[in-house]
Amino acid sequence: MVNIKVLSRLLSKIDRDILKKPVSKHNSDKHHKGLNIWTHLMSILFCYHYFNIRQFI
Repeated sequence: MVNIKVLSRLLSKIDRDILKKPVSKHNSDKHHKGLNIWTHLMSILFCYHYFNIRQFI
């Protein structure tokens, strides 16, 4: 099972304001339909973390 504490600490280090400027500049969240850039980043990191851990089990 994925250690959620590690992922939570990683996400707490990422400043959401870093993502706001390019998103507003390119209007990339215009048609997001519930999956905005922050949620997308969290899911990518979760999957990356999960599958890297699974390789060693």
